[in-house]
Amino acid sequence: ATTLTHLGELHYMKKDYAAAEKFFQKAMRINPFNPLVHSRLINIYATLGQTEKKEQQGLLYSYIK
Repeated sequence: ATTLTHLGELHYMKKDYAAAEKFFQKAMRINPFNPLVHSRLINIYATLGQTEKKEQQGLLYSYIK
């Protein structure tokens, strides 16, 4: 999960949000308790205007913080 999170972070920093989302989603399936993954997904969905996905991630994030 750590490697996937780092790969997601690299793509996130490059603003390649589609690739970043894929890596963060994979990392979340392995470790759903990493708050960084959820916060990055929230930011990605906000940037892409995907309100429903952003709200779902926000709810998941609220359970673990």
